[in-house]
Amino acid sequence: MTFYNLPETHAQDLEQFGQALAAFRRKEIDPVKFRAVRVGFGVYEQRTPDTYMVRIRCAGSAATPAQLAHVAKLSAEYGAEHFHVTTRNELQLHDVAYDDILRVAARLPEAGLSSKGGGGNTIRNITASPDSGVNPEEPFDVAPYAMALTTRMIAEADSFNLPRKVKIAFSNTDDDSALASIMDLGFIARINNGRRGFRVFVAGGMGAKSRLAHPFFDFLPDDQVYAVVKAVKRMFDKHGNRRNKFQARLRFLFEQLGEDAFRKFFEEELETVRKENPPPLALPVIQHEGRTPPFPPVKPADNGFVTWWERYVKAQKQPGLSRVLVPLPLGDISNQDALTLAQALEPFGENTLRFTKEQNLLLLNIPDPYLPYLYNVIRGLHTQSAKPAVLGGLVACTGAATCKLGICLPRGLVSAVAQRLENSRLPLDQAAGFRLNVSGCPNSCGQHHQADLGFFGKVHRVDGRMLPAYNVVAGARVGAEGSRFAEKAGEVAAKDVPELVERVLAHWLESEGAPRSFHAWLENGGREVVAQTAHDLYQKTPTQTQQPHYYTDWGATSPFSLAERGMGECSAGLFDMIDVDAKIIKETKTVLEAPDADSQPEALRQAALRSARASARMLLITRGLEPVSDAEIYRLFQKHFIETGLVPQEYSPVVSRALHQDAAGLADHRPLVAALGDWMLNLYKEMDHSLRFPAEKLVNL
Repeated sequence: MTFYNLPETHAQDLEQFGQALAAFRRKEIDPVKFRAVRVGFGVYEQRTPDTYMVRIRCAGSAATPAQLAHVAKLSAEYGAEHFHVTTRNELQLHDVAYDDILRVAARLPEAGLSSKGGGGNTIRNITASPDSGVNPEEPFDVAPYAMALTTRMIAEADSFNLPRKVKIAFSNTDDDSALASIMDLGFIARINNGRRGFRVFVAGGMGAKSRLAHPFFDFLPDDQVYAVVKAVKRMFDKHGNRRNKFQARLRFLFEQLGEDAFRKFFEEELETVRKENPPPLALPVIQHEGRTPPFPPVKPADNGFVTWWERYVKAQKQPGLSRVLVPLPLGDISNQDALTLAQALEPFGENTLRFTKEQNLLLLNIPDPYLPYLYNVIRGLHTQSAKPAVLGGLVACTGAATCKLGICLPRGLVSAVAQRLENSRLPLDQAAGFRLNVSGCPNSCGQHHQADLGFFGKVHRVDGRMLPAYNVVAGARVGAEGSRFAEKAGEVAAKDVPELVERVLAHWLESEGAPRSFHAWLENGGREVVAQTAHDLYQKTPTQTQQPHYYTDWGATSPFSLAERGMGECSAGLFDMIDVDAKIIKETKTVLEAPDADSQPEALRQAALRSARASARMLLITRGLEPVSDAEIYRLFQKHFIETGLVPQEYSPVVSRALHQDAAGLADHRPLVAALGDWMLNLYKEMDHSLRFPAEKLVNL
């Protein structure tokens, strides 16, 4: 059994991918061009040289036990000691050597799997609510639609060369557990006059510039799903912004065109698709039968069974069957544990495994008498199953540990938060369902936008020294009748996040009337508690001399640095640092160009010096440079920007005066100082998604 079918062209695609790998090794392909090929096949470069991550498509959030075992064997042979469940409900291998990339990609089809479309400007993994087909509250099972659509989409060449990625999700209830209401295209199950269909959302997405999706159809008959997806894809292909990667997602096209024009272009494409008369999706038949194993039930191995059952077991709509959540530590499962679990699940049938956006496993169709047997298996694995459910729901992206765009180390932070909460005396079982999400940068790979309490990485400076920090967000709401993103609630040093989380949960769980939902608590004064707590901690951030450990991130062994940050596979990430200096340039320009500037000589001198420093420092980070003194700022700027021709030589006098702290001389030449600021802002504006500038592109032609 497989949950999607590979296209007939897949073998040819693999052959072409192998040729590209070989040509790149011979230096016959430009690295930027090769990156587009590689990422489109779900292969991302990690921070460690010549090591890669391979992302594996799991349609409808599903895999079979045999597929889980196959991935574990590939990971053991070619990757790390464990592999990863992602926030997009799929699997990911890490630490794959360059020479093994093709071996992994070529062996995935042996189990009916593929990495193609795991990254790049493609139709990404199409997800469904993990409990679809077994949830008593659902109108119908939506997973077959995600699976059938995957089969159709990956067979179409135009699914792999879009202006930017497209994410599609199917939710089985109005609780919207698949986040359909914030996807590029989202479908939420509906029954209308006895007919199956969907409420449809379009042009949403999380990231540095997140947007909620827009309601597009109140009810779409289920046999029209493919036509609508095909029409949206074609419209995006024709009208999406291919030139500017920062404005390339479907949500930006919606904003650029406006809803009326967007719908007009969509209707034109939909009419064309309907004239082609494509067949409806061929839905696979997914049975939830609960196969009885060929051995008798057993007793629980210890007295922890009841607590485990209360925390992680729920009844299915099929009488006598249950679903079991297996919380993984940071979404990781060891190769050996995956093999053990796959073997244990095999007697229950092929339709027994789903992946969740919380990076956990959901086991389906387990006959109730065999829950003790499954408990005995799970207690022997390295999972979070012996702990309160809230700890198994803490979500983190990989961050700077592997991602080139990562600023902070969310996995280390989440481990520290979990340890802090475990050591507290808080009634954590009352916090089941609480969502805490951490991303290493603004790009929301940890889905902080949909968190009850979320964090995304940033840089903080105290006395000129950088330290890891986080923006704090709170109060997301997800549902068919009105989703909203978590809103900014403050900033906090990375080392203070565990204390902040404990304080906030203590206020909530120990407040009058608890337990009540975290969201209700936020709306009744809790938001102010979060903001004040973050403010108090942030204001007390110590200097490096006072507490050096604040300047080393959670899980790191050396002081915080961005020097290893490379040109990432995507485009955003370190811009919050740049924007600080950009803001200074704009603010000081007002002083430098004021008609009465000479009447306030000291303010003028300080503005000139601040502008020169910000201009020189602003883009050094794009070169991986981290100056620790003003003198180093100006020397590095001279070497990497003026001497390379990115900045004209006429600005050298500004650098020279700033190097010697000649504020008066800078003030006397304030038009040149202001002009340098404008030059740097324009250079930043022209920087492409790989952090290169126009002059560098010409050199590389």
